[in-house]
Formats: sequence, structure tokens, C-alpha cells
Amino acid sequence: MNLNITYRHLEATPSIEEKIKSKVEHLEKYFHGNLDIHWVCSIEDNRHISEVNAHSGKINFHARAEDETLYKTFDEVISKLNTQIRRKNDQMNKH
Repeated sequence: MNLNITYRHLEATPSIEEKIKSKVEHLEKYFHGNLDIHWVCSIEDNRHISEVNAHSGKINFHARAEDETLYKTFDEVISKLNTQIRRKNDQMNKH
């Protein structure tokens, strides 16, 4: 698994990186280590934004969350990715 974290208009802290890594570990079970993730944390107009692009082979997922606190965006964006992954797995299992 490759994880790339980008920060825009805020500073990187070890606690943010650890939280992101723990959230990403939950996604890893679906892809068996074959996963590239680009996570962008930013602040725009006093709103925290997390945007994630996940790639595994030919399959791509994208999710974006916006909230007043950065840590809430982590939960929201992972929830959106989990939903997309489950839908894709259901589609693949039906065919």
C-alpha cells in the first residue's frame, strides 16, 4: 500500500498522519495491499476538507468530505469510500 498525504493551508502533525494511517488500514483489507491512496487535507473559508483518491489496478475511487473539524472529515470520507467499495464488490460478484 502506498499512502501520499498532502496538506494545503495547514501544517502536518504526527497525530493527523497517525489518524489517517489508522483509517486507511481499514480499506486495505479489501485490496490485499494493492492500493495507492492520495489524501489531501486542506482548509478553505474556515472549513476543513479531506479529499481521497484511491487506486487499485484499473479501479479508482474518489471521495470528498467537508466539515468544521478535520477529524470529522476523516470519518466521513472513509464512510463514503466504504460505500463505493461495497457497491463495486457487489457489482463484481453479480457478474
